[in-house]
Amino acid sequence: MFLRAWSVLTGDESFRPWTVIAWAALVVLMGVVLVDTLTYDFTVHPIAGDEASHLFTTLSVAGSGHNLSYDIRDLQAFNDLQWMPKPYGLYFQQYQGDGWAYAKPYGYGVYAGPFGWVFGMIRGVAVANTFLLLVLAAVSVATLRLRYRGPVVPLTVGAFVFLGLPFFYAYVIHPDLLLATLTAIVFFLVLLHWKTKHVALAAAAAAVSALLVVENPRTVIVLLPAFLVVLWELRSWVKRLVVVAVGVVALGVVVTPNYVYSNGASWNAYAGERFQAVPSLGNDVPFDGVHTQHLQGWRRVHTGENSTPSKFLDRLFQDPEAEAVALFNYFFGRHTGMLVFVPVGFLILAMVLARARKLDAHAWAILIGIFGYIVVYVLVWPKNYYGGAQSLGNRYFLQIAPSLLALAVAAQLRTRALTIGALAGAVLAVLFMFPHFEDPSGGYSVGLTRTSWLQRQLPFESGISYPNAFRLFARAVKPPPTP
Repeated sequence: MFLRAWSVLTGDESFRPWTVIAWAALVVLMGVVLVDTLTYDFTVHPIAGDEASHLFTTLSVAGSGHNLSYDIRDLQAFNDLQWMPKPYGLYFQQYQGDGWAYAKPYGYGVYAGPFGWVFGMIRGVAVANTFLLLVLAAVSVATLRLRYRGPVVPLTVGAFVFLGLPFFYAYVIHPDLLLATLTAIVFFLVLLHWKTKHVALAAAAAAVSALLVVENPRTVIVLLPAFLVVLWELRSWVKRLVVVAVGVVALGVVVTPNYVYSNGASWNAYAGERFQAVPSLGNDVPFDGVHTQHLQGWRRVHTGENSTPSKFLDRLFQDPEAEAVALFNYFFGRHTGMLVFVPVGFLILAMVLARARKLDAHAWAILIGIFGYIVVYVLVWPKNYYGGAQSLGNRYFLQIAPSLLALAVAAQLRTRALTIGALAGAVLAVLFMFPHFEDPSGGYSVGLTRTSWLQRQLPFESGISYPNAFRLFARAVKPPPTP
C-alpha cells in the first residue's frame, strides 16, 4: 500500500535515490515554512496596503453578523485585537441609506472568516493562509504530475512555492495567495480536461474561474484563450452550453454580494462610490466616535477609471516610452521583476519561448493568455503594473503565476530542462531574496526596501507610481501600538 501511494505521488515504481532525496528536501522545506506561517501573529507588524479592508471583511464574516456589511461590531472586534489605533486605508461604501459595507473584493474574507470564527482571528488568519499555501503546493504537484515523474516535481514545486513569492504572501492579509491558488486549480482542471475530455472538468474550471474573475476582472485575459480551446475541443454544442451555463450561474452567484452591498451599482468591488480612511485625515471611519457623518474624516475614492471599454482603450499606447520601460521592469526590475521574485517561472517562460515552434494549441493558449495579461498591465498601467504603494514583488503577477507551471506541462518541456530550471531558480531565489528569507513575515509590511547585492545590480524602477516605497530614506512605517 505504501509503495502504491509512493508510485501515485512520484510516478516511480521504486525508491530511486534522487527521487527520495528531492521529496525529502521538499518535505523538510515545506515543514519549516508551514510551521512558521502557522505560528505567525500578524499583529507584530503594522497594517500595510489593503490589509485593513480584508481583515475587516474577515471579522464581519467571522463575527456575530456573519455578513459583509460594516457596523460598530466590526470596529469593536478590530479594537479588541489591540493591533493598530485606527484601520489604516479601510475601503467602504454606503449601503441601504445609512448603512455601510466594504468596498474591496470579498473573496478572501469569505474564505478566511470561518477560520477566524473557529480559531480566533489571529490564529485563524495564520491557519487560513497556511492552508492556502499547502493547497497551492498540492495542486502544483498534481499539475506537474500530469506529465512528469521523479525529482523534477518536488524540485520545481519547492522552488516555485516555498522559495518564491507565494511563500511570502502567506504572512499577508490579502487575496493574492488565494487568487494564485484559484488560478492553479483552474489550470489543473483545464489540463486534466484536455487529457481526459470529461466535460465535468471543464464545467468545474468555469465555475472556479467565475470567482477568480470577480476578484480580479483582468484575470479573464489569462483564462480566455485556454477556455476558447476547451470549448472548441468539446465538439458538441450541448457540452459547450453546459460549460458556459455553469460558468454563468457561478458568476451570477459570486457577483450577487457586490450588487447587494453596492445598492445595485456594480458587479465588482472597484466601481461605484467608495470611501477610504487615509492618514492625512486621521484614518477615521464611521462609528469611531470621532467622525460619524458623511465625508467627515475620510475621502471619496476616484472611481470609474478604466471601467468602460472606451476608457480602457484610451489609455493604450499613451506613453510608449513609459510602457517600454515598464515591460523591461516587469521582467528585470529590482523590486518588481519576475526574475527576482519568481525566478523559476521566469526560466520556464524563457525555455518555452525557446521552443515556440514546437508548441501545440494548448501551450499557445496558455502562453498567449500570460503575455496578454502582462501586456495589458504594461500598456494600461505602465506606472502601476505591480500592485501599488505596497507590493512585495509584483503581486498582480503572483495572482496568475501558477499558470507558468501549467505552461511547462502543456509545452512538454523536457524533464532535464525543467530540472535544471528548477535548480537554477532555487539558487537565484536565495541569492536575490536572502534578506527577505531572514525575516519573511516582515517582507510585505516593513521590508520593501531590503535588497541583496545581486538585486541591486538590476535597474531601480524610478518611473513607477510609488518609487519611494522602495527607497530606504523615504520609508516611514508607524510602529504598532504597545498593548
